[in-house]
Amino acid sequence: MPNTNPRSAGKIEEAATGNENAISDAPANAGEIVRLSAELTGTRLDWANLLAAARATLAAYDEGEGDPLSYLRDELAAQGASFQGRSA
Repeated sequence: MPNTNPRSAGKIEEAATGNENAISDAPANAGEIVRLSAELTGTRLDWANLLAAARATLAAYDEGEGDPLSYLRDELAAQGASFQGRSA
């Protein structure tokens, strides 16, 4: 038995239009997901490099190197951050 309720028919048409919009947005959404994934990968790499520089700084300090902070300064410079402070 078909649904003859006019309010239901309007809701079905709304849902169908919403689905069409979602389908037409899919390529743009997929592109955004790819872009955000690449950005996240880059951010993770930056943080991993900073962590490595921090560990190298601590090891250099323990070994008595003359300028252990050079590891952090170099990595910050490589990531485009400026460091305003005294250097060795």
